[in-house]
Amino acid sequence: MFCTIFRSIEGASKWRKASKCKSLIKEVKIRVAYERRRKCAIVRQSCADIAQLLHNGYRELALSRVEKLHKDRCKLSAYDQFDGFCDCILDNLRHIARPNKLSIEVSEAVSCLIFGASRCGELPELHSLRNLFKQQFGPKFERTNVELLSGHSVDSRLIDNLNTASLPQDVNKMQLLQEIQMDYIIHQDIKKKNENPYDHDPRAMYDGVINLENEDQIHASKFEEMVKKMGRTLSAFANYGQAQEFYKDKKVILKSLSSHVHPRR
Repeated sequence: MFCTIFRSIEGASKWRKASKCKSLIKEVKIRVAYERRRKCAIVRQSCADIAQLLHNGYRELALSRVEKLHKDRCKLSAYDQFDGFCDCILDNLRHIARPNKLSIEVSEAVSCLIFGASRCGELPELHSLRNLFKQQFGPKFERTNVELLSGHSVDSRLIDNLNTASLPQDVNKMQLLQEIQMDYIIHQDIKKKNENPYDHDPRAMYDGVINLENEDQIHASKFEEMVKKMGRTLSAFANYGQAQEFYKDKKVILKSLSSHVHPRR
């Protein structure tokens, strides 16, 4: 056991930039997480806009926005891959000290991060990591993976996600529109089911609670029962004056309301 620990420490110590690499990778993960949240918000808004255009009958305008949405979704997938590659390098940091004996998995992770740095200007920390890898593995290794020359180790899915100058031929725009429209319909149905009808107009709740045919005074017990039914919606009024005006419209004797809402001490 102690021999294994000693070999691990010894392997990591052979690369003097190991601690710097570890620090940079953590910074890359933080930046990727931030950019991913931002891109997720953009994708959600784009889907909502396209669905609204389809709902209003602007199909051609919706089609024109599909390509941008596809690129944003691909960038999201790339961010997920970057995060996985960073974890792989952190778990195998001691092996990077021996560039000639890298496993296929670690070599792919390093190659993909170098390639990603050349395509993602919004990740400055990844560019710093690329320079560090260039010092460790040499300029030829970097050039091979950046330019995708023969012998590169960049994952094909990452290449597809980042090389999105135009919409691929195998991506059907109409199919994407149908998926967006279906997701929008499902989302709206769920929203309606979970929606509280009193959130938009809390006073609507009183329509079923107060329906007086005369101006008789409400007894204290009846008033308390009514308040229980109203619940928290009493706070919908900005002040007591608004409550008075509302109860006048509903023909409720203000004396009863005043004696229970503002009891004398």
